[in-house]
Amino acid sequence: MEWTRIYAPANGYVTNVQLRVGSYVHAGAPVLTCVDSDDWWIVANFRENSVARLRAGQPARIAFRSLPAETFAARVVSVGWGVSQGQGVPSGELPDVKVPGNWVPPAQRFQVRIVLDGAESVPMRVGMTGSVAVYTEPDGVLNHITNAWHHVIAWLYHLSLNYVTSDPNSDRPMSGSISSRQRGKPS
Repeated sequence: MEWTRIYAPANGYVTNVQLRVGSYVHAGAPVLTCVDSDDWWIVANFRENSVARLRAGQPARIAFRSLPAETFAARVVSVGWGVSQGQGVPSGELPDVKVPGNWVPPAQRFQVRIVLDGAESVPMRVGMTGSVAVYTEPDGVLNHITNAWHHVIAWLYHLSLNYVTSDPNSDRPMSGSISSRQRGKPS
């Protein structure tokens, strides 16, 4: 074992180490995760009635809950073309038709990948949450209003953070939408 070397697939951080002295490692079994710190993207889930006007290259602004009172410039990289929900899987049996709980079913969500402009200056973590605004028209009438509203959201995150962190018993789980391109995946 002293001759063994492990090379990371990218610059970054090692986390979720599942090893102890004397542990056996099986080929292909994940024992740690390498988070690429050089290559980040944001995954924003937009309603299906909002993706028709989204295009790669459009400018965006992002407010993160963990970085309150600030918004960050970004741009759209890609817009997802499909999701698995609602797709039939050929099984040779009759289809299982889901009965919607609402009279008007909620809109499906599609993933939109976004990258930050100057991401190296933003302390990113996998799983961060926030709010995204994409500007579909360069000189749109609502751009100034959207930008102002997004700053209000960023300040609300600031107020929310102060409220949550002032409570030492707060143990609120957080879900994430920030990802790192994990070239090595969990290894």
